[in-house]
Amino acid sequence: MSVLQFAIKDVNNLHKEKLAVKQAFISDDVDVTCLGSLARYIQSQELKHLTEKQTALFTSQILEGLDYLHRHKIIHRDIKASNILMKTDFEVQISDFGVAKILNTFSKSHTKGTGTCHWMAPEILQEVPYDSKVDIWSLGCTVYQMITGKQPFSELTEQQMIVRALKNELQLSSPEQISLKLKDILRLMCMKNPTERPNASELMNHTFITGKN
Repeated sequence: MSVLQFAIKDVNNLHKEKLAVKQAFISDDVDVTCLGSLARYIQSQELKHLTEKQTALFTSQILEGLDYLHRHKIIHRDIKASNILMKTDFEVQISDFGVAKILNTFSKSHTKGTGTCHWMAPEILQEVPYDSKVDIWSLGCTVYQMITGKQPFSELTEQQMIVRALKNELQLSSPEQISLKLKDILRLMCMKNPTERPNASELMNHTFITGKN
């Protein structure tokens, strides 16, 4: 079953989910009510990056969307700011399911690399089996993008990223002058060992997202 077939079969449930974008699932049409991508929104800000409050709000919504997708055995495989649409200044949606993959009962993981290199999890670059945790790594890179306004691993070429991943040395550095809560959720999202990365549901309860101490 393709992602498109899955979406059509399950379309009656999509309106109940904040982040699973009906248009992105069932057609290539651009949502005309969209304000553009999150990447464009970041660059439109006066400081060319988002505040921690904005980052927490959008990350929370993206996690809700990923939780829905992962519960339905769908891996997006290309989470980044340019694939997140701004519905309003306070609401985002996951978009562009062109390389998404459904995990079936016979195949729990994949090895084929796809997505955008600087947002790819180490296990994809290593061409070893992977699962939905690759989306968590990519979201960590997107959080970095939100809070800094910069591409993750901008100092590395694609080949250098692959070499570091193969040596198990690929690690996203934490930006300076951010809160301990934000540093912690970035650390968790970008654990090199995917089994140590929390899933989307678990991350939704992180103090950076909930605002609780």
